Amino acid sequence: MRASTEESRAAIQRTALATFCARGYRTTTLEEIGAQVGVTRGTVLHHFKSKADLLAAVADPYLKAVEVLLDSADPGDPPTVAEQRQLLTELADLLLQHRDALRLLVTDVAARVQLGLVDQWAAPTDRLV
Repeated sequence: MRASTEESRAAIQRTALATFCARGYRTTTLEEIGAQVGVTRGTVLHHFKSKADLLAAVADPYLKAVEVLLDSADPGDPPTVAEQRQLLTELADLLLQHRDALRLLVTDVAARVQLGLVDQWAAPTDRLV
């Protein structure tokens, strides 16, 4: 029985994220990811244009979630204790939900460089503060 396109794509993404975290973005190959999923490099490239595209697919949900959280936060100046608690609770939930992507982006400079986050990495932290 063949997996659906969505299931294959999701399996490739899960495996890529775990492998990028374990071995690093730069040293991980599409062949390695494909072999772990049980597909060829060509199948990986069928779903993702390149290794950089695959990296973006695994990191973007986290990056977009942080952006949405910060855009939706409208604390007073200064924020009340309740507003602080609400924002920190939502941030903690987001970090737990996307902990592997966060781990990758925190520990792997090559991944941040590939995503163009080198100069922008501090921006969400600055917004949060």
